[in-house]
Amino acid sequence: WESQSCGYHGDDGYLYRGPGKSESFGPKFTSGDIIGAGINYIEQLLFFTKNGSLIGAFPKDIKGPLYPTIAVHSQDEELTVNFGKEQFCFDIEGYILEQKMTQQSISDKLYLQPDISHWIVRSYLLHYGYQDTLSSFDAASETDPPANHQTGYGEPPEMYGLSHRKMLRQVS
Repeated sequence: WESQSCGYHGDDGYLYRGPGKSESFGPKFTSGDIIGAGINYIEQLLFFTKNGSLIGAFPKDIKGPLYPTIAVHSQDEELTVNFGKEQFCFDIEGYILEQKMTQQSISDKLYLQPDISHWIVRSYLLHYGYQDTLSSFDAASETDPPANHQTGYGEPPEMYGLSHRKMLRQVS
């Protein structure tokens, strides 16, 4: 096997990845079986299917472009390939939906402070020196920086230099 390659063998059900790397992967296959190969770009996985059922997935550790290749071993063997022009035997839409639901479930479990978007916008306005807009934004949202960030001069430390950034932005 070549480096940066992988293949699923029908005669032994092994997965071959690069030179000298083989591992037990799935069932053997033969004439009449439908074998599919796919890429899950979200999780960076390659997967194989047999007769419409997912066999397994493994990390896509191949660098560079991928090229589908099929090898046959006997004279007069025939095969057909389908790159999506016809319906796949494997329910790819169902697989994609399942992956989306998994990702949604993960993101639903993340806790974000209710006012996080406010502080992101505020940080942007502060960073780029939009002093007037920042003042209006703070007044409209009726929020002030947390009390522990106030200096003895009534100005939060992150406001230092805001007027200078505003002047620089106007010069540019």
